[in-house]
Amino acid sequence: MKVSEFSDTAREEPPISHQIAALEQQIQHHKARIKSRSYALEYKARSRLASPSVLLLAAGAGFLGERLLRRNSQHAQAAHQSQAKNRARTESMLSQVMKAAAMVQAVLASYPVVQLTKYLAQQKATGKSSTSSASNKQPMPQTTAYH
Repeated sequence: MKVSEFSDTAREEPPISHQIAALEQQIQHHKARIKSRSYALEYKARSRLASPSVLLLAAGAGFLGERLLRRNSQHAQAAHQSQAKNRARTESMLSQVMKAAAMVQAVLASYPVVQLTKYLAQQKATGKSSTSSASNKQPMPQTTAYH
């Protein structure tokens, strides 16, 4: 194809298939360069990371990190133990209160106390006071004490 009919230096462009082939070849060369650069970068990184100074630095950082983690875990464990002690104290106090309440309930529910409350209720219902003369008093029912 001519650029211009009137030009003396008219030239023809190569067919499209040749252009596609040239572009594919450029792409392959570009991929090969990228691959060789990545291998070179990997080699440099490995050689630098395997150097004694970097290995010593990594070991030191690991040692310090382990110490810090152990110290933090010991602090957390001590805090957990103190919380457990406080919880145990609270639970022991709570259990003592519950035992005392159960004992009071048992005493109040015992037979002599029930009889006494019945007697006092009768006295109140009949209108007689406990401070009246001995002749007006009714005898208190006898109960046996349970041990």
